[in-house]
Amino acid sequence: MIRMNTFSSKTFLRLKFAGDPQIDPSGNRIAFTLSRSNEKKDGYDKFIYMYDGNLFQFTKGPSDSSPRWSPDGKEIAFISASKDEKGSNLMSIRSDGGEAVKITHFDDQITDLAWLNSNELILSVALKAKRKNEDPKDDVHEIEKIPFWSNGEGFTYDVKVQLYLVGKNGTKKCLTKEKGDIFTFAPSPDGKNVAFVEALDLERNPLVSDLFVLKIGFGEPKKITNSNVAVGNICWSPNSKEMAVAISDLKHGSFTNERLWITNLNGNFTKICDVDLAKGNSINSDSRGSSPNKIFWRDSGIYFMMTDGPLSKIYKFFDGKVSEIINGDRSVSGFNVASNGNIAFLSMNFTSLDELYLQKRKRKENFKVKRSAKFFNFSSRTF
Repeated sequence: MIRMNTFSSKTFLRLKFAGDPQIDPSGNRIAFTLSRSNEKKDGYDKFIYMYDGNLFQFTKGPSDSSPRWSPDGKEIAFISASKDEKGSNLMSIRSDGGEAVKITHFDDQITDLAWLNSNELILSVALKAKRKNEDPKDDVHEIEKIPFWSNGEGFTYDVKVQLYLVGKNGTKKCLTKEKGDIFTFAPSPDGKNVAFVEALDLERNPLVSDLFVLKIGFGEPKKITNSNVAVGNICWSPNSKEMAVAISDLKHGSFTNERLWITNLNGNFTKICDVDLAKGNSINSDSRGSSPNKIFWRDSGIYFMMTDGPLSKIYKFFDGKVSEIINGDRSVSGFNVASNGNIAFLSMNFTSLDELYLQKRKRKENFKVKRSAKFFNFSSRTF
């Protein structure tokens, strides 16, 4: 334990920051990232760690992130960067250990990944446009659009995120040719579709984003919303017929909290959580690892986070009502739910940094959307 009255710059170098907890399909093993400062390179080293009853370092690093379990739990795909080459690598390692192997390389930055099936993955890749006669060493930048900078990423002008289909044999195919900015994506459990959220005009309408669904291998993506809301996190139902979506109607601009909805592929929306709180963790902290704010739809319910003042907790929608399932004086930084309902999560409190937790589900439940006004404010409409 570090006493705050003895905290110094040297003490900071001893701190480690956990992030992105990912629970395996059996609900018993947790892969997550661990970052620690590297004084010599004035940055951080990041590794993937594993908890299976014991805690140990799982990858060599020094720049490994975004561990994702394969559907059968036998492999973990992750993103790795090397100081010897630009861009990033998609890697794979057996979940029982061994040497990681490179699946493929991108000259640009891989921003996220998800398994589509046991042999293919979906990747989001930030592609940097090539300008003629541009000197990469020149510190003069010709900028035509805003926004052009993002903390932690640097200059972002001329960058477009596109989705790729990547096979375990290294083949890759670009699935999208979007002119807007893709923020997040989710492949359907049946492997037939991928949903994504895109801001079509981040310069003139920076708050507005839309939900799209692309049927893989068939034509153009289908636009589900009508460019008058802000779409946040998304996830698919286990049967791949519906999605849970966090949506803000922007009534109070950027300060409008999202509500949680269910929609089918025709854009018929049903509100399931009308609580006026931020969906996800909106608490600022410079002392934690990176964890995405996700929604999870399992047979046992729809799981999501909400922030209430200095606290961020996990909630579940089940049988027509919303209940708090991870509570206490804590800020949940990130979580993941296995198919059996077990939950891996990271949380900090007022006196300690993030710690890793595993909560096992106590009883079997079957999930269904109960359309009863007694439990929630019902509304069905097309955005």
